[in-house]
Amino acid sequence: MTWLRRIIAVETLASVACAQLGDTASARDTSTSVVVAPRASAPAVTLGAPTVTIGGTPPRQDDELNHKNGFLSGVELDSLSFVILDESKLRYFHSSRQTTVLGRAGSGPGEFRALATLCRVHADTLVAYDAVLQRVTVVTSEGELVRQFAVGTVGGMPRDGCVGDGTFLLYPIRRETGGLVRMNTAGAVVDTLVHVELPTLGRRVSFVADAGTVMIANSNDGRMRRISVSHGELPALRLSETRRKLSVEDARALFPYQAAAGSKVRARGERAPERLWPLFEKALGDGAGGIWLQDVTTDGFAAEQWAWIDSHGTLKGRLAIEAEGNTLLSQAVQFVPGAVWILRRDRDGAAYFERRPIIGRSTGKSS
Repeated sequence: MTWLRRIIAVETLASVACAQLGDTASARDTSTSVVVAPRASAPAVTLGAPTVTIGGTPPRQDDELNHKNGFLSGVELDSLSFVILDESKLRYFHSSRQTTVLGRAGSGPGEFRALATLCRVHADTLVAYDAVLQRVTVVTSEGELVRQFAVGTVGGMPRDGCVGDGTFLLYPIRRETGGLVRMNTAGAVVDTLVHVELPTLGRRVSFVADAGTVMIANSNDGRMRRISVSHGELPALRLSETRRKLSVEDARALFPYQAAAGSKVRARGERAPERLWPLFEKALGDGAGGIWLQDVTTDGFAAEQWAWIDSHGTLKGRLAIEAEGNTLLSQAVQFVPGAVWILRRDRDGAAYFERRPIIGRSTGKSS
C-alpha cells in the first residue's frame, strides 16, 4: 500500500500548501462576529444511494482514472455531469459516460504536467491550475480549450477557488509574504483581497470562494473571516470549541515537517510554540455561501467527519463518510446543494467518483 500512503501524503501536502498561510489581520475582527455552536451538537445527516458513479475499471485502460494521483478531483457541471482532473487530462462525463478528454502530458499548448485544482468560474467556463507549469488553463463546459497563461511564482489555486463573479483566486507561495490575488479568465489581476504571510508552526488556513464571497478559515483560532467582493468585509464566523493540547506523537503525525522544524528550534536552545490540536482539517464550500469543515484525525484511513455551517453561522448537519464494501479510502471532493461528490479508492487500486444525496436536512441551500 505504498502508493496509498503517497496519496495520503500528497493530499496532506496539498491541504497544507493551500493552507499554511496566515492572515496578517487575523487579530483584527469585524464589528460583529457570529459564534457557531459546538459542532458535536449538529443534527446527524446521512448519505443516500449513489445517483451517479464514474470510474472503476473501464473497458479501455487509457480511460481508467490514475488511482495513484494524489490530486485526483473534479467539479460538477450539473447533477449528471462531472469534470475530473486526472494529472495531465481533463475528463468530461455525463451520466457516468466519458464524453470528452482534453489534454495530454507535456508543456506545450493544451498539455499539462500536474493538474492540481479545478473550479467553475462561469456556468459554461472552468479554470484549471497546473502546479508544475504554474499555468492556468481556461476551458468550456463542453471540453474546448479557450486559453492558457502563466501566473508566475504562486502557491496555487484553492480547490474552491472560483469566486462566482467570473474571477478566481491565487494564493502566494508558502515561504513568501504576498497577497490573495483575484484574477479573471483573461489573465488580468483584478485586485488583492488580503495580504498573507508565513504562519507560526501548526497553523492551517483554508481559502473558500463561493457565491461572491471569499472565506478565510483559520484552524488555529476557529475564525472564518468573510470578504464580499462587492460589499467588503462581512461579519466573521467563529467556532466555539477550545483547542486541546497535542501530544508529541500526534504532533509528529499531523505536522511531520513542522515537527522537524520544531526540533531544530529546541536544538538552538529556543522554546518551541505549544502544540494544540487544530480545530479542523480542511474546509469546502457548500455551493450556497456556507461551509463544510472536516474534523482532524491522525488516522488517514478513518471515516471522514464533516460539519455543515450555513452562511448565517447555523449548524445544519454532521456527516460521516465511511469506507464501504471494497473501498479502502473515501474522500469528499465537492459539496453541492443537497449532495456530495465522493472519491473512493478500492482495495484493488481502482478509483471512482460517486454523487450521493445528503439526507436528513430540509434543504441543500443556505437559508
